[in-house]
Amino acid sequence: MCINITTGSMSVFPPVLYDKPEESIEFLKRKIISNTEDMETWLIVDILKDMQASKIYNVKGDYELTRIITHKITTMKDKDWARMTEAKLNFMILKK
Repeated sequence: MCINITTGSMSVFPPVLYDKPEESIEFLKRKIISNTEDMETWLIVDILKDMQASKIYNVKGDYELTRIITHKITTMKDKDWARMTEAKLNFMILKK
């Protein structure tokens, strides 16, 4: 994962996510837990949203992952990033 701090844009090579989704999820879980940047948490949740939308991984069916994200949201310093991250999570959980 490569994040341009100036623009906030992120590059993720799709084969990394598509070829081995379980390994990718474990990596992303560790990144959510260890990162200290609110924007990075939002970007990771955005990746997860795309993985769910593409039917690569059932995020809403992964209780541990959603619990990790929910906890991380409560610790985010910037309430706007927290609100936007929570909105993405809710979109994934509530979408049929």
